[in-house]
Amino acid sequence: MNTVEHSLMVWIISIVIVILVAFTVSTLVNYFRHKKKAAFYLSLNYIAFAIAMVLLLIGHVDAVMNGITTAFYNDTSMIGKFFIVAGILFILLFHGQFVEVNKSWKYVRIILGIALMIWILLPTNYTFGGRTTVIMTYMLMALYGLVINLFLAVSFFKMGKRTEGRKTELYSLGIGALAFLIYYFLMTIYGMTQSFLVMIITQIDLFIALFMYFIGIYLPKLSSK
Repeated sequence: MNTVEHSLMVWIISIVIVILVAFTVSTLVNYFRHKKKAAFYLSLNYIAFAIAMVLLLIGHVDAVMNGITTAFYNDTSMIGKFFIVAGILFILLFHGQFVEVNKSWKYVRIILGIALMIWILLPTNYTFGGRTTVIMTYMLMALYGLVINLFLAVSFFKMGKRTEGRKTELYSLGIGALAFLIYYFLMTIYGMTQSFLVMIITQIDLFIALFMYFIGIYLPKLSSK
């Protein structure tokens, strides 16, 4: 990216952060009013993504100030990936409020997510590491994100098909999971190409994913089972 592109991303990501804060506050208010764990886990997902976006924003600001894409930008972006994976784990817990999940598979998915978060923190992903490790990290994140969100999308759509009174809410959650699936695919492409256009599309897709989950939790209140 050049300086102009980094400047545009500062504005775009700032808007995404404001939206995320609004979603977080509104969902937390919903949680405190109705004490539904689904709203609590969704708000944690929003918080995780908000932190990731703030780190990405800081990186873009640094790139604008220095006139080039800096190592600091790359490092803060990578730390942001840690919180993005945390967001996946919170969505898994969110999903568990709607359907009985096989405990063995639940723990496998969570353990793999935690292992990926530890991998992201490895020094080789940062300034003094190699490009190969960074690309591998993007690919591991994509694989994990694609598999988890494909599972979530299929699950939500199946529930929507079986349920008469909550179809719109469950389908909204399914669409949100599909949008997240696309997000992790796009994020991997960006990690390998550093394309400005791909980054913009990724942010738009992220907003759609987060918004569909927001709609899903607010259209007539979902039960916790």
